[in-house]
This record gives sequence, C-alpha cells and structure tokens, in this order.
Amino acid sequence: MVKKRIKKCESCSLTASKLNTCMTCGQEKTMQAKVAVVMKEFKEHSLHSRSKTGPLVTNPKQAIAIALSEGRKAAGVPQIRIKKAK
Repeated sequence: MVKKRIKKCESCSLTASKLNTCMTCGQEKTMQAKVAVVMKEFKEHSLHSRSKTGPLVTNPKQAIAIALSEGRKAAGVPQIRIKKAK
C-alpha cells in the first residue's frame, strides 16, 4: 500500500488545499482588506461594473461578486478553470 504525501505550505507548514497554497500566509488579510474597500465603494454608490466610466452597480449580489474577484486578484490566488465536458 502506497501512502499519499500531503502537500504542506512552505511558509507556515499547514496542509494546503488543491491550489498548493493556504489562506493563512497573509493572503486572507489582503483579500479581506480588498473586499472591505470594494463593499465600501458599493455603499457610497461609487462602484462601477467595468471601469470608472462603466455603469454603477446597484445589485448587492453583483457587488459581492466583484469584491471577491478583486480580492482574489489582490491576494494572488491562482484562478482555477474548470473544463466543460463536450
């Protein structure tokens, strides 16, 4: 019987997820800070959908999606692409 090796995070020695990184190495704080900034923009009615010239975001669900997306970009979490079955 062969044992599988559990991948560990290099910096904090915790078990890592499928992304080979963990969210405790500063990524989580970076992500939370960016999400807070974007949601504050939404509350102030200054969050735009594409760029600063795009339409204003009025849907809270869309604001959350934008906040999480920008948070992942700021934290440097790699994007997982799921291939669709043909």
